[in-house]
Amino acid sequence: MKKHFTLFLALVFLVSIGFNAYGGGNSQQKSTSTTPAAELRDPTTAATGAKKGNVTMGPNSAKKTYVAIASKSFETLDPFYVAGAVGVRMSYALFETLWDIEYGGSKEVGILAKNWSVSSDGLKVDAEIYDNIADWQGNKITADDVVWSYNKYLSLKTLRYLKSIEKTGNYSVRLTLTEPYYPGFLIMAVKVNIVSQKAYEANPASWRNNPIGTGPYKAI
Repeated sequence: MKKHFTLFLALVFLVSIGFNAYGGGNSQQKSTSTTPAAELRDPTTAATGAKKGNVTMGPNSAKKTYVAIASKSFETLDPFYVAGAVGVRMSYALFETLWDIEYGGSKEVGILAKNWSVSSDGLKVDAEIYDNIADWQGNKITADDVVWSYNKYLSLKTLRYLKSIEKTGNYSVRLTLTEPYYPGFLIMAVKVNIVSQKAYEANPASWRNNPIGTGPYKAI
C-alpha cells in the first residue's frame, strides 16, 4: 500500500430501508492483491473503494453522498449479526474483508490482505495485511483486530470451515482450515468483516444502526 485515497463516500440510508422497530505450513501458492475492490463490486464504477488495501476512510476525508435504497427491511448493520440478502449487501459497503473474489473469476484477490500463501496440505493460510488500514474513526487495524473479528464469528458458530486463527506478527495471521483450500474457498467459506475491537467493544449496541466500518462508505 503506497498511499491513501482521500475520497470518502458517505452511505445514506433512507427511511425506505425500513429498520424494524424491534429492531504455517510450507507455502505452495502465493497471491497478491492487484484489483481495486470497487471494480470487483462494479466494473463500471470508478475506483472509489479499496485498492491494494487502501480503504477510503478516516475522519478528515472529503465527503460525498451516496444514497442506497433497500427493497426489504432488515434488523441490524452489526457485521456479526447481519442477515438476509439486503443486510449482507449493505455490509459489503460498510466493511472490508481480507479477500474478495476476482471479477468474473473464482480466485481470491486481496483487499486488506497484502499477500498470502497456502500450506502444502491446504489446511493453513498465512496472510499479511497492510500496515496502514484504519476505520472511520481512525482506529488502526492490526492483526489483533483481524484475529478478534474472526474469533467473534467463531464464537457465534458461523464459520464452519475455520478451525482457528492466530496472530503471527503485528500485521500477519495464520488461519487453520477444517477442509483443504481450493480457489475461492476463503471467500465462500471463511469470509469475515474486519472491524476494530476497540471501536466495537466501546458500545456494541450502537452498531445496530451506527456501525464504525472499515469499508468505502459510511452510514449516516
